[in-house]
Amino acid sequence: MINSSPYNNVSFKSNLFLAKLKLLTFISLIYLTSICRSEAMQITEVMYDPSGTDTGHEWAELYNDGGSAITLTSYKFFEANVNHGITAVRGGATVESGEYVILADDSTKFMSDYSSYSGKVFDSSFSLSNSGESLSLKDSSLNIISTINYNVALGAAGNGNTICDVSGVWA
Repeated sequence: MINSSPYNNVSFKSNLFLAKLKLLTFISLIYLTSICRSEAMQITEVMYDPSGTDTGHEWAELYNDGGSAITLTSYKFFEANVNHGITAVRGGATVESGEYVILADDSTKFMSDYSSYSGKVFDSSFSLSNSGESLSLKDSSLNIISTINYNVALGAAGNGNTICDVSGVWA
């Protein structure tokens, strides 16, 4: 007696095996991607137009909301279509999970302006637009990790205040 069941067909079994293998590979890639992306730095506050002269007094606050420490000096601050390097000035190059740090245009002026700030300070070379622009933080592979877009409608234009992320809304 000949069994004509499609389950006995070698081609069918081979195709079923390949389909299961593809599904397993896809699920594994999603899982591994979520594990590997355990680091995440966010731009959380920006001083783009301080009262008086802007030169050397602009800065951004960054927050590590990922599950592991990162080496911020391997990242880039993307502003005005330039990948600006980041240098550790005070506190080391590592940003621990749950830690806030400052990225200053001029770290010496920042530490003078905010002498009571005792956290980590990083230096970069940038000049933020007073009318608004897009700012991004890129990881060592130049993948964008965090981006904000600001403009004067958000406030803080020349009055000494900052704009910041409050529960996902910039104000």
